[in-house]
Amino acid sequence: MSIELLSNLSSKIISLTQEKNVSEAEFYGKFDDIIQVEITSNGIGKIVSRSIGKYALRIAIGKRIGLTYSENIDEKSIPSIVEKAISITKTAPEDEKWPGFPKGYSGKGGLKVYDKDLASITPESLVKFLGEVIDTSIDSARKAGALEAVVTRGYLWIVCSSIYIENSYGDSISGSSTALSIYYNIYVRNKEGDTAYPFIIQVRSLDRDKIFNKVVETAKLAVKFIGAKPIDSGKYQLLIMPEVHGELVETVFSPAVSAYSIQRNRSPLKDKVGEQIFSEDITIYDDPHMDYGFGSRPFDDEGIMTTSKPLVDNGVFENIVYDHYTASIEGKKSTGNAVRRRLNSVPTPAPLNIVFKAKNTEDLESMINMIKKGIIVYGVIGSWMSNPVNGAIQATITHGLYVENGEIKYPVKGVVMGGNYYNYLKQDLIALGKDIVNYAHIYAIPILVDNVPIAGK
Repeated sequence: MSIELLSNLSSKIISLTQEKNVSEAEFYGKFDDIIQVEITSNGIGKIVSRSIGKYALRIAIGKRIGLTYSENIDEKSIPSIVEKAISITKTAPEDEKWPGFPKGYSGKGGLKVYDKDLASITPESLVKFLGEVIDTSIDSARKAGALEAVVTRGYLWIVCSSIYIENSYGDSISGSSTALSIYYNIYVRNKEGDTAYPFIIQVRSLDRDKIFNKVVETAKLAVKFIGAKPIDSGKYQLLIMPEVHGELVETVFSPAVSAYSIQRNRSPLKDKVGEQIFSEDITIYDDPHMDYGFGSRPFDDEGIMTTSKPLVDNGVFENIVYDHYTASIEGKKSTGNAVRRRLNSVPTPAPLNIVFKAKNTEDLESMINMIKKGIIVYGVIGSWMSNPVNGAIQATITHGLYVENGEIKYPVKGVVMGGNYYNYLKQDLIALGKDIVNYAHIYAIPILVDNVPIAGK
């Protein structure tokens, strides 16, 4: 029904733009059915169910391009929205590089991004499921040695999204997807002190095994971080766990492979296609065709079919990701990587699922045994201070374990890690891990890195 509603709205808007002699037009509509559950220290709080329809209209008048955005899907608002778009566009500067809106919409058939079980879950079943998650978290922490364990403030979101794209050339495409996000902190206390550690999971399907395995693992880890303290400044080996690694990838590597950054001289990978940038054991794919991958999609935000491709192959930088506009600047075709960060912004190119496929990997125990003097990094804050223009890393370790000669000694917090991501995965790389864990759409592995500067006490 939501796609039908967006289609009807789009056809009326596109038709009116043509009556107004607009050169070309593009409609991008999104309808989200959302269930939000509040998590409190007393258990499950309020449950809110809502539906949000919104759309963006981009038009071109010659080489002038304008965009309007609306959350009003009442058809009565259409004339004012179109007039607003025309007014904005007429005042915009001409873009001599404007290639026109993309044509020839298509999508990857048979891709699984919509989970019926997740989309049809009842409020009663959802409350029961979340209750099991919370109880398992608390029970697991107590079994791991916590005298007290409490799940503190957080949330659960289920979002069923429908997207409809249409242009004035007669192209249209639509699709639906599901997503589940859970976040909360588990507070734990024993005789040595107390701490809190976040549980975070983002999946497209109601994968109970994956969810509950992570619940148990997170609760056990929380207890290990009680009594954390800073260490002396110096250079250390760091075993960076997958989710933290994924956070670094999202901050410094993902923007660097975008044609948008490269064309604006905002990437260290400019003119590096075909060059060795990482260890030859590292291959990284942009794979939007993984079933239920968190960034998977059959078509991008311009209606162009997505493509699976290596970003890095055996350490060699292979592919830049393009949307329609950036590809046209270089006389190329879009790679199907257009992403709208928000509906009120224009699409820009970005990887969709970044997936590590490494060779010569080690299990976690073996990697820990390799550490002479270092930290296992499970959590950081402030990674946004890292620099995608040159790969410089800056983040504060909030949850870590200090290791000497393969033996875990005590928990660590409050120290700042530095270095450079490209050095991490090349000259300073000691080992690559087997386990793949997603941080949203980044499917990363553990990495053991040498000579990382730490600013401590």
